[in-house]
Amino acid sequence: MLDFQTAINALHQHLPVADYLQRPAEQIALHSAMGRVLAKDLRADRDLPPFPRSMMDGFAIRSADFESQRDFMVIGTALAGQEHDLQIGAGEAVRIMTGAAVPAGADSVIKIEETSAFISGRSGSVAPQTTPGNVRFNTDSVNPGQNISPRGEEAHKGDVLAASGTTIDVSVLTLAAATGQTQLAVRALPNVSIIVTGDELVAVEDTPGPHQIRNSNGPMLSALLEELGVQARTFMVADRPDAIRSLLDRVLDEADFVLLTGGVSAGDTDFVPGLLAEAGVQSIFHKVRMRPGKPIWAGARKQTMVFGLPGPPFSCRVTFKLFVEPAVRRCMGIVEASMRSVPMQTARSKKHDLIEFFRARVVYSDEGAPSLFNIHAPAGAHSIERLQVISHRGSSDVTATLQSIGIGVHPANQPELRPGDAVLFLPW
Repeated sequence: MLDFQTAINALHQHLPVADYLQRPAEQIALHSAMGRVLAKDLRADRDLPPFPRSMMDGFAIRSADFESQRDFMVIGTALAGQEHDLQIGAGEAVRIMTGAAVPAGADSVIKIEETSAFISGRSGSVAPQTTPGNVRFNTDSVNPGQNISPRGEEAHKGDVLAASGTTIDVSVLTLAAATGQTQLAVRALPNVSIIVTGDELVAVEDTPGPHQIRNSNGPMLSALLEELGVQARTFMVADRPDAIRSLLDRVLDEADFVLLTGGVSAGDTDFVPGLLAEAGVQSIFHKVRMRPGKPIWAGARKQTMVFGLPGPPFSCRVTFKLFVEPAVRRCMGIVEASMRSVPMQTARSKKHDLIEFFRARVVYSDEGAPSLFNIHAPAGAHSIERLQVISHRGSSDVTATLQSIGIGVHPANQPELRPGDAVLFLPW
């Protein structure tokens, strides 16, 4: 039986990451690309911005003219999205809107709040559009380039905006839209099959007998994979060797990942490890010094990774989070989720020397800390976060898991955790 870190290292050594990353890319529509991984660099199709752009509503002038005068003749208006041929001469200004192209000759924009008067030649009112008139500025100084975003300030044509291997989030999607991409080249998704074993299980839509339970692991694993952008096929099978063997023969030749739940412990009907060996799946490890999830099994056949996960729902979810999810992420080229350190709120004890993962959530004690509705908090105010242990009634307690937002780590060979002790926390 391996310790936890040794098992993780052994698993990662067997992952066929290079094989996955060399697979042909898929072309998908921009609106379907969230969460996928870029297979090609996203490059700027032109300079960004493509013209000198005003960053404020105000007036475009020649900064050198401001040294000797405060009143300027307004010769027109530059609007965002509209082409113009305005050109500024000595003592002239152009009314300009945020996002509009800066007129030729201008090198500065004075924002509208720094004007004391804008009198049109016709009505004496603030002039819209291109009505000629005069503007007077009440600021003390103007600098060249003020309130102007130069052409190419963000990127030049051909620059890499997002590198291959980047997970597509809202920011990447925005850049893709800004460069005119209606489709993106993304890495292929793995093919995953879920096999749920157990005579005690019935389908979600069926009515269980007195000694039966509904299949919750299948939908849970499917949903967890969907969070990674992966669609999985789910099969239910009874604890009969011939039925499991027949199903394994089908899925092992098709799937990149096969996840089995149940049948991996030491009971009379736990046939999975032996059947996997019969099918030519090489064991990487069976059983890890951890709780929950000690019976976990992992193996490989050619490029197919196989995991035997424990049947109790919390054990199943923990082992998926710690073993399966990182493996799938690596093969997809997605950055793995990271743990962070959080102080314990209360004490916690255990009577064994295994590493233990417990249901937890982060709670906050605010001491005048800044928040969305309290940005004027006193100096030194801060929010104290603590890790709260969620009580439960075993690995099959699905209601307790609902109250958690992740798992805390109780180290091996450390019987007690005290209030304030820093422990690792991994969000779901």
